Amino acid sequence: MRDRQWIEGNLLLEWSRTDLPAALHAALSNPSREQNELLEGIMRDQFKAVPVTSQDPVLAAIHQSDFGWKTGKLYSLWEKSRSTLDMETFVGLLDQIPQQYQPDLIASALYKSRNLAGNQQNHELLLDHLAGLPAPGSGPSPFDRDAQFFSMIRDEPDLRREFVSRDLPTSRRFYRQAYALHLQSLPEPQRLDLLAVLPADLRAEVEATLEALPESLDH
Repeated sequence: MRDRQWIEGNLLLEWSRTDLPAALHAALSNPSREQNELLEGIMRDQFKAVPVTSQDPVLAAIHQSDFGWKTGKLYSLWEKSRSTLDMETFVGLLDQIPQQYQPDLIASALYKSRNLAGNQQNHELLLDHLAGLPAPGSGPSPFDRDAQFFSMIRDEPDLRREFVSRDLPTSRRFYRQAYALHLQSLPEPQRLDLLAVLPADLRAEVEATLEALPESLDH
């Protein structure tokens, strides 16, 4: 079984070097559990062959063909490999992706870059881009939606640490909002206890954010 998968993977890799959209379609139609591994291998091969420029071969292939509902999966796997680039290049490439996919890709890149050296500047570049995305016709803005997402997947000490350590303005606003949203979800006595341990200036920031929050960003 492993031999057959190895052969299939190598055949797809060779095919991708002459017809990348067709090879991506073929990998997506592969029902095995190794589908993501096949797709990531194809993408990594493309990235090795092409210098880091504004012309991304995988994005070009995605845009050349109709992948239907699997388009989002391809963008997600693309981000998994590409967000390890310098952040300025990655953010520049985001502009080539339809806006409805960008908030999820940015949230993933933010989460992964939290432990990288220089992540304050990386976060600021990503969040400046996120803040510039227009809100949809209804519902929260992409910035508000990602802040709400982070408020649910990070615990209180982690969010508080992020908020108090951020000096750059957009990052400070994002993590302050995520922290306030997290506190909003807690019982009032617990929320008041956590606010009480913050320095007075930071407590005032969070309290002002809490007051400005709607009951739910979904309404």
